[in-house]
Amino acid sequence: EDPMQDAAVVFLGGRSFATDGKTQGFLNGMKDRLVVMLNSEDAAGNFAVENQGKELLWGGWGSIDALGKFCETFKEETYYYRVAYVNGWKTVIFRSYPHPWEVLLEGLDGRLVTLFEAEQKPSLEQVGEAASTYEEANGITNAEKSKMMMSRPS
Repeated sequence: EDPMQDAAVVFLGGRSFATDGKTQGFLNGMKDRLVVMLNSEDAAGNFAVENQGKELLWGGWGSIDALGKFCETFKEETYYYRVAYVNGWKTVIFRSYPHPWEVLLEGLDGRLVTLFEAEQKPSLEQVGEAASTYEEANGITNAEKSKMMMSRPS
């Protein structure tokens, strides 16, 4: 046992990392040690853990079984942070287990507003619906929204 390997963080591990035989050997060697997988959805060969490897059906390469097994290992998604632009709004999907999933939106004033919380990971469609509801509830016009979008730093 090597105490220097008490934990590992995999950042932007994509499909090729997840399906490589060496990766499974590494994970097996970690035994009960903490391994954190971060931002696989933003990797060059991206995938979402909840899809269980089915991205390979869309991408047309690799081993669905190997990616599915990898996804099973990390299915809990105990910590999650993702920034996405939905309907022109900067949104954040966040989770820190055991707390529920949180969806936040950056309002016209630049402050984060909680749109909703959920027990299950929200889809981008649900985030889009909540953003539309937010716009309607706050009487946000297309002109205000366009001005906000144009003022973002590039």
